[in-house]
Formats: sequence, structure tokens, C-alpha cells
Amino acid sequence: MIASRLGRRDGDESGFALVFVLLVTAMAMIGLATTFSVAAPNIIASKKSQDVAAALLAAQSGINDAVAYLTNVPACRSETRICPQALGADSASLNRPSLGTAQTFHWTTATSVTADQDVRLTSTGTEDGVNRTLIADLSLNPSILRYGYYTDYESQSPTFFDNYFTQRNIDITDSSVYGQTNYSGSVPQVASWNGAKAAVTYPDSVCGQHYYSDSATLKGRASVGSTWQETGTVNGSATTHTGQCELVFTTGMVANGPTYTRDALLVSDLGGNGPLFKSPVDTLWGYPGHDSPAPSNNLYYRQNEKGATVDPSGQSPELATQDITLPTTIGTDGVETNSCVYYGPTRVVLNGDGTATVTSPATKSKASGADTGCYPNDVSKGVAGWTYNYTTTGSGTIYAKNLNTPSSGTWPQSTLTTATSPSASNEIFYLPATGGTAADPSPSAHNHSTSALSSGCSGSTKYAATANAKCAWTGVTTATDATSATGWTADSRGSQKCSALTNWADRATFECDYGNLSSTATPSASTNGYGTLRSKIQSDIAASTCLSGDASSQATCLDTLVTNDLSSQTTTTSRYVATATAGTPVVTNTTVGATPTSAVSGDSLFSPLSAANETQTVTPVTVTVYHETKSRSTWGSDVAQFTLTSTQTNWNFTPASTASMFPNPKDVTQYAIGATSAGAAAGSSGTSQPGDLYVQGVNQGTLSLIAQNNVEITGDVTKGSGNDSSSSNPVSITAGNDVRNYHPVYCADQATADITQTTAGFCPNDLTGLTSNGVVSGNGTFYSWAPQAQYTNMIASGNRTIDAAVFTLTGSLRTDNYDRGTLVGNLTVNGGIYQSHRGANGVQNSSGGNVARTGTVLQYNYVDLQRGNLQYVPSARYSTNPRVWNIVSISAGS
Repeated sequence: MIASRLGRRDGDESGFALVFVLLVTAMAMIGLATTFSVAAPNIIASKKSQDVAAALLAAQSGINDAVAYLTNVPACRSETRICPQALGADSASLNRPSLGTAQTFHWTTATSVTADQDVRLTSTGTEDGVNRTLIADLSLNPSILRYGYYTDYESQSPTFFDNYFTQRNIDITDSSVYGQTNYSGSVPQVASWNGAKAAVTYPDSVCGQHYYSDSATLKGRASVGSTWQETGTVNGSATTHTGQCELVFTTGMVANGPTYTRDALLVSDLGGNGPLFKSPVDTLWGYPGHDSPAPSNNLYYRQNEKGATVDPSGQSPELATQDITLPTTIGTDGVETNSCVYYGPTRVVLNGDGTATVTSPATKSKASGADTGCYPNDVSKGVAGWTYNYTTTGSGTIYAKNLNTPSSGTWPQSTLTTATSPSASNEIFYLPATGGTAADPSPSAHNHSTSALSSGCSGSTKYAATANAKCAWTGVTTATDATSATGWTADSRGSQKCSALTNWADRATFECDYGNLSSTATPSASTNGYGTLRSKIQSDIAASTCLSGDASSQATCLDTLVTNDLSSQTTTTSRYVATATAGTPVVTNTTVGATPTSAVSGDSLFSPLSAANETQTVTPVTVTVYHETKSRSTWGSDVAQFTLTSTQTNWNFTPASTASMFPNPKDVTQYAIGATSAGAAAGSSGTSQPGDLYVQGVNQGTLSLIAQNNVEITGDVTKGSGNDSSSSNPVSITAGNDVRNYHPVYCADQATADITQTTAGFCPNDLTGLTSNGVVSGNGTFYSWAPQAQYTNMIASGNRTIDAAVFTLTGSLRTDNYDRGTLVGNLTVNGGIYQSHRGANGVQNSSGGNVARTGTVLQYNYVDLQRGNLQYVPSARYSTNPRVWNIVSISAGS
């Protein structure tokens, strides 16, 4: 429009237009300047705020990066222990990733933990030159250790039943025992069982399911039942043995720590108020995906015949807010690379001063990366009795790993019985001898070489008139032999002439012939050519070396010597010959002194092999003298005249052997045992060995005990003196399979024939599954025919204490032979129990108000070990927070 107007006017109008334009432009510039003077500070402030916010975000990214770093370091995935890599860490030196060129972060961690055992993290974020710092505390919580009790399955493991109720034969020889069954026939009988693993109708695999349904194939015990069964035969009749998978919480059981189970609780009151839960109880039954069938209002199911409930004075189960699972293998999370690693069965005794004595025969090389102080200088022959300080060596971790793997996929079980001689091929531990402890009571009289003879027939007893003397003429009754009839059936001396004698079995015939008497002579009753011959043989033997060498050589020499002494009487038709033979040796063993009270290692677990022993081996060498007559060209008609017996006596002294072994052959408990590449049991000499720890003693310090297979608690595992019941000197015990409470038993019937006819691991006359009669008598003890009574406790009854957090990743905490023998005592755990399956520790058998128990009574007192800085705890997984490391607080830094 302006341009158009300027085009229609003259010059005057155009001047006015220019002024107007300049005026408008000036006014616009003034306005614009005014606008800039107001907006510029706001623009600058907005940019700075953006940089600050970005720097804070970068600092937060640094915190997240630090958590990611710690989570990805295997040693830092422990739930309780602050790993060394978490302290004094620097993102720059670790080459952690950068956010970009304009935005970066840098974080460091303090070199020591806070008072709350947290890691203090300082993270600085940078954006376009603007720095902001955040300070965060990182914690290993939540930890499974906040619970005192955890199980995945409230049932015993199918693997346990497979190993405990194997295919077997039970020899029944006691008629009073067999009378308690309903089967025909008389003893002996053999009950043959096919084993739990072979069951088809009620397989023990149902014990590996939760109460609720996990899938279409794992329908749950609520649907398929909690019963397992095995079949067998007795005297041709089929039989079955039925058992229950589940273990019950019942009256008298008190839980004083928080409880968590992924399964449904089975509770019973046995006439009382039911189990008492003093702390919160969480159950996964009813959690989304774990709610078929839907739980009852009480979140547990009852043992119906009891109409049970939990003790109302305590707490009832509540629905868990998250799913918590344990790993199924040890893995590497949280295991320091310099831990003390041993291979195969390993014995550990804690000495109460921070040291441990380790015996591990299969450890013949040092583990890569392990602390060298874990081993003696030379391990080529195994580790035996090695003592070291675990508080300064191996990160306070003792780890027994499998040595190779069995070809069958599972470890074979020990097959010892009292009829078995211990050896490296059948024992789990077989430690060599190092010398004797008893002296030979009569060294001057005995030659101790196994091959050399004693002095033989020398001395005054050279030729005694008794058959059991060292050297004797058998049947001789007097010193002169004047009246002896040895070898002859008649004696016509003093009554017939020589010409009338034709019976070579007549003593008079020998006297006529040997004395070269005339045909008209009559040998008198005192004629003793036989005595003369005897004296000559005596003299010649004494001058010879016939009584040296082995019995066979002695016989050959005596044969020749006696035949030569008789050669003067040989004619063309008559002769005397000798035949010598070595008889069967008679061995007599005599124990000298007492059996050593401890093995070479001084460890009471190992059974000493033998006491000092003196062995007398007596071998008779009999020389029989025959008379022969010659008919035509053949010698024959042998007639025995007399015999000479020389006795070879070999004395051998064996010192008391401190060679020792485990287990004792009497122990029927089944232990995992080494195997050859073919899978056959081969004891400590096998090429494959299970990673088992056999542990007891007093701990002083922080300690983690790990076994890839089993841990066997052979005695108390307790704290040193002066320790309170809190988390001081904490211990964690972790087994890839089971943690077992050592309770060995032996068979009441020790008859060799009965033991031999019964499968190893069981005792004769065990009626388990064969009778429904009550087993408890009126005085509260087991009847003599009860299955429990066929097993006898091998160790004295007493209580056992475990001060530790106990983990069993695929198995249970259980007592060996929980249903055999008699009550041992209480098994008390001060710490926590975290297991895949419930494990049986004892059985209460009742009848008519009378109660008899076997095994142990489990008691546990929760000790919170979350802040115990334990060396190793299996890393649990949490559905709502999968990270192990958590940010517990954030504050702005300077």
C-alpha cells in the first residue's frame, strides 16, 4: 500500500513518507531494545537451570552406573558381604562409559563402609561446565537373611527318597519279628523291594511339586496327592510301602523368626494349639500365578484328621508381597577367586582360634587363583592334617568342589557292611598308616619277617611225645617208644619167629626186617629197632637245614632225608620209602595292647584300622614211612609204618596301625562315594569324587563353608567363648544339595550271614512297610521287632548346635537315619534355615498315649546375620526388585 501511494504522489508527499517511515522504524527499535533488556536475563537463567538439571541427571546416571558395576561383579553379588571391589572404586580408573561430550559423570566410593555397613557413593554430573554432586548410600538389602526360615517346597525331596529307599533285599531271620507280618511261611525270608524310584502308580516325583499347580504337567500336590509308594514281594506275595511327601508344622514347634515359604503350610495341632509363629509368616500360595487351587482364608491347609490351626497367640500366614527364589547351584556369585578350594570329600575341624585343620585326600593340586596358604607346599599326595588361619587366608571361605563327575550323573552311595574289609576302594576317606604304637611283647622269641621261619624244632621240645609240639612223632606215647604201635595194626614181638611173620603191618615184622634178624629169631617185646631209627632221623634233622625255608621246601627236604636213612634196608624185594606233605596252615591272631584311640590325624571321625597284632602261623609237615614189596618188576603193596610230623611256626608281629578310614564299616548310613569313570563305586581311589564337607568345631572369625554336593555336620559348629548370640563371628554353611546332621547307626543283628543277605544301607529284620502294628510299647519304648529297633545309635545321645545360616540349594537340612534307632537329642540352629525342601530330622511315634522318638528334635533361634559381613551367601532373586544392590538414601553434595 505505501509503495502504491508513493507511486501516485509528487515529491512533497514523498518527503513526508520518508519521515514517517523513519519515525516508525525508530519507534520499533526503541520497543525492541526495551524487549531485549527485559528478556535476556530470563533466557540466561533458563539455560542455567537446564544445565543444573542435566548435571543432576548425569549424577543420577553415575549412581545407576555404580549399581550396575557392582551388580555385574560376581564377588559383589553376595547378599551380605561388602566386596573389596565396592570400596575405593573410581569410575575413571574403571573406564566406565561416558554419557557424551557435553554431559558426563564421575563417581567414587569410600574406602570403608558406613556405620550401617553401607557403601558411601559420591557421584558428580557435568553438563556444559555445570557440576552437581549426589551422595548415595548403597545397601545389600533386602536380604533373604531377614527371614529365619525359608523353603521352596514343604515336602521332602524326591532325590532323598530315591537314595533312602533304594532297591533292596531285607533278610528276615527272627521268627518273632516275622510273626508281626501277615505273610505265610517261616523264616528265613527275604523281603525284596523295588525302590521308590521305580514306582509307577504313586511315583515319588510328586514330592517335587508345590501344593498348588505350577503348570499343566505340574498339577500340584493338592491335585495329585502327597503320597509316594514302592512295591515289593515277601514269600511270593506282593506288598506295598506307602509314605508321605510332606512334613508338618505341629504343636510344640515354635518359630521365633520371620518365616517365608513358596509352598502351602501343612499344620496340625496333635490335640494342642498348633505351631506357634512369633514373627510374620509369608506364603506364596495365593500369589498371582500360584493360586490354583485358591487358598483358604487362613493361607494354610490343615491336616484334615486333626482339624488343625496355628496357635492363636502367634501370627497367622499372610500373602507374600514378592516371589523369592534361591539359586540351584553355587555358581560364582560372591565367591572370591582366592578362596580355599579343595576337591572331593574334605574334612574340616575348626580349632576355636581362627584356624582350621583340613584333610582332603583327593586334592592333589592347588586350585587356580586360590590363596597358596590354603595348602601345604606339596599336595601331590593329597592334603592331610593341614592347619591354617582362615581369618587371614582364602577370604575366610572353604569350598569343597566335585572332582570330575560320575558317569551316571549322580554320585553312587557307599556299600560298606560289617562283612566288608576297609580299603581305599570302598572307603570315602582312607588315610595311610604312619607306624605302630605297641611293642612286641616277646621280640627275642619271634622272628618278625613274614617269610622267615622261627627256630623250628630246636630246643628241648624238639621231639615231644605230643602231636601239637613243634616237632613230634605222631601217636608216640613214651620217650623210648618201646610200646608204640604207630602205623602198625599188630605187634607180635615176643611170640613169633621172623620166618612166621608175613604181615608188614605187624610191628614185629618191622623189627625183624630193620634189625636184620635171622629167620629163627623171635624179636622180644623190648626189641626197639624203631627207636634206633628214630634217633638217627632226629640226629640227621638236627644236623640238616630241613627246618628252614617255607613248608613246601621243608617237606621236600624231609622226604629226601628220611628216605636216605631208610635206604640201608632196601633189598631186591623189600624197601622203605618216605612221603612228605605240607598240611593246611593254622593261623592264630593275638591282639597285643589296645586299639589306638584316634587316627593318624587325631580326628575322632576317622576309625583306626587295627591294634597291634601277633600272628602265629603253624604249618604241619607230615612224613609217612611206607614198606613196599616188589612183585616181578613193580614196587607196590604200600603198608604204612609210622609218621613223623614236623611243625613250622612263623611268628609275625604287626604294629598298631594308625591307618584310618571313614565311614566305619558298621555304619549303614549312605554317603556319597567316589566313582571310577565307569560309574562303579571305587571309594577314595575313584577318579571322580563328590565335593562334600565333613565339618565340626568352634569358629573364631567370619567364615563361609561351601560344598558343591553335601555338608555333613559331624559335631557342634559353634562360636568361640565370649561371643554373644548376635551376629558376632558369623558362619554361613551352603550345600548344593543337602546339609546333613551326622547320626550313624549300626545293625542290631550282626550275624554275618544275615548282613550279607541284606542290601547295604539297611539292617536285617527291618519290617518297614510290612506291618501296620503299633511299634511303641506300654513303657514308651520300641518293641524289639519294631523297624526302629533293628538299628542302634553308634554315637552317644546328646544335643547338637549349629551357629550359622544354613543353605541347601536343591536339598534339605536333615538328620541322617531320622527314623532309625532312638532319640539322639535336640538339633538347635542359631541363625537361619534356607532350604529347597523340608528335611526330616526325627519322628514321633505314639501309641495309646505312649511316645517314642527317633532322630532329633529341630529347634531354631533366629539370629539376624544381615549385617554380619558374611563371606558368602547365595544370591536370592526377587520378583519385585531383581537387583541385589539397592539405593537406600540420596542427598545433595556440595
